[in-house]
Formats: sequence, C-alpha cells, structure tokens
Amino acid sequence: MFSLEDETFQVFGICSLLLLAKMTFMSLLTSRQRIKTGKFANKEDSYFGDKSAPANLKESLKANDEVERVRRAHMNDMENIYPFILIGFFYCLTGPNSNTAKFHFITFLMARVLHTIVYILAVKQPARGICYFVGMLVNASMILQSIAHYM
Repeated sequence: MFSLEDETFQVFGICSLLLLAKMTFMSLLTSRQRIKTGKFANKEDSYFGDKSAPANLKESLKANDEVERVRRAHMNDMENIYPFILIGFFYCLTGPNSNTAKFHFITFLMARVLHTIVYILAVKQPARGICYFVGMLVNASMILQSIAHYM
C-alpha cells in the first residue's frame, strides 16, 4: 500500500527535489552567462546595469555558444526531469520493490547530473548520449512496470 511515509516515496521525493534544485540552478547559471558575456535574448535585457543603450545593441543580441550551451542543458532538463517526476509518482503508486525503485530514482538523478556536467564542459560524445539514454531507460522501465502492474 502506498504511503507518504514509505521509504521508497521518500527517496523519490528527495531525488525529485534535488533534480528540481539542479534545474533552478541551471536557470540562474544561464542568467549569469548572459550577463558575463553581454549576450541577451531581449533588447530590454541588454540595458542590464546601465540605463543607456549598449555600445553595440545588435551585437549584444547575437547568440553566444557559452550561453546557448547552458540554456540547451537547462531545456534538456525540462524535457526529461518533468516526465521523470510524473512517471515516478505513478510508479510509486504501484508499490514497487523498494530496492528496485530506489535504484531507478538514484540512477536517473546521477544520469541527469552527469548529463549536465558533460554538456556544459563540452565532453565529446558518446558521454552525453549515454547519460541521456540511461535516463530514458529508467523512465521506460518505470512506465512498463507501472502499466504491467495494472494489466
């Protein structure tokens, strides 16, 4: 029977909160990179810290690889972590084996943290692809087990 005090659900909650904290950090890191490089997405943002127009407004609105790399890592998190949280919640409702469930949750957390590290540091493939694939396997496993439980 499912319970909020269940150790499995608590591990799921901790992993989910850590992933959400990481995503929040990525948002802040994107902003930091924009300010550091002077590259902004919107005209009004280019006036950051200065009320006058930047020396070269057109140049400040051009994309920057340092900014885009962090932004893409953040977007990739949103595409993968939100589904994990929803899938993991439904998975918890099935009353899975505690050790198996914890393995799923911790593996996904580690895969996403490593994915971010290798993405930001521009580590050559297949490092990022492996991290992504591991996370996808975890989600697929939880989906299949959850569906099997109700069939």
